[in-house]
Amino acid sequence: MIIAISRRLRRHDEGLGLVELLVSTLLGLIILVTAGALMISTTRASNVQAKSDINARGAGTAMNVMSRYLHAATTYPTSSGTQPAFANMGATDVTFYAYVNLVSTAAQPVKVRYYIDSTTKNLMQQLYSSTCSVTTGFCTFSSTATTTNLGGPVASPTSDTPPAPLFVYLNAGGAATTVASAVQSVQVNLEYGSSTPGAPGNTHLTNTIALLNIGQFGGSTS
Repeated sequence: MIIAISRRLRRHDEGLGLVELLVSTLLGLIILVTAGALMISTTRASNVQAKSDINARGAGTAMNVMSRYLHAATTYPTSSGTQPAFANMGATDVTFYAYVNLVSTAAQPVKVRYYIDSTTKNLMQQLYSSTCSVTTGFCTFSSTATTTNLGGPVASPTSDTPPAPLFVYLNAGGAATTVASAVQSVQVNLEYGSSTPGAPGNTHLTNTIALLNIGQFGGSTS
């Protein structure tokens, strides 16, 4: 009797069987894979959010810089007549004259260019200083520019539907125009963070900037 009971106890103490061991291993692997996937997903989301925050600050700074100069865009009087505010009106490359000086107290115009660098896809700013005649009042611009990297990369056209270029030129009625003398405002569509439209973490800002000086200094209001 005692021997039979001892045998039964030994059978119960034999531990996990092969099937039980396989099931336990499989459950452990499932838990590890699930936890790993969750950790990777959380890390990716955190990285995208951090990138988005950085891009939002960069895009805001770039937009503020462009807005200050575009607000001051104005026509350019010369000895041969008044030139339109915009010397070049491209989708990703704009050149204009502005009666604003953010680097000195001199009341002189500057020539400003914004464009996307073909290699880095970063947004660039070029400023050309002027020299004005005290006799005629007319100004000439330097052939060399001070270049500033406003950051990026920038995607243009943007990921909007339909895609929008970096710069859109609008007349007094708010319609797009290709006539330099008719431009009253500029819509800036800035997708900042990657040259690929819609990339994770990209920041997209749109701002319609009125040309406050148009109509002054002999400017056209057509």
